[in-house]
Amino acid sequence: MKTPTHILIGWGCAAALGWSGALRRACVIGAVVPDVPVIALWSAIAARVTWQNGGYVQSQVQAGMDALYFSHPLVIGLHNLLHSPLSLLGLAALALLVFCRNPVCRRLCLAFLAGAMTHALVDIASHVTDGPLLFWPLNESLRVAGPVSHWDPAFGGHWVTAVELSLAAAFGLYAVALRWRRSPAVAG
Repeated sequence: MKTPTHILIGWGCAAALGWSGALRRACVIGAVVPDVPVIALWSAIAARVTWQNGGYVQSQVQAGMDALYFSHPLVIGLHNLLHSPLSLLGLAALALLVFCRNPVCRRLCLAFLAGAMTHALVDIASHVTDGPLLFWPLNESLRVAGPVSHWDPAFGGHWVTAVELSLAAAFGLYAVALRWRRSPAVAG
């Protein structure tokens, strides 16, 4: 899914678990952060291609992304650290057993990792050829072919985008309605 949709899913996950405040923010941040390496990489490649060609050339940007995304060890590691379900379970174990002795720290780390896990699971389902590596770092090739692609029109990308935009609009209207309902009446 696209990054704004991950924000909404992280918020929904936190709401479903009854989290508010710092726990909700940690879950939402966890749902977004896994995309940061890919966004940074795409931005650098797009800037280079645009600079070299005097304009944006999608095919060159895609070729540059694919070359690094599927074969560069650092890119594979940065991407799958927070996309691989196995890696996320390992990070949760480290947070609980080693790094977070304080209960507040544990809850925040687990909320962050819960958001990242929602991100990973949704990406597994919404990527046909380029989904997360399931068992990274132990296996650098096993990916599940999801039923749809959130970006590739050949695998339903247009209708997935339409569904994402519809959900974003529905969440936006819901948030406005909640805010309006909680606001004190304005005296005229």
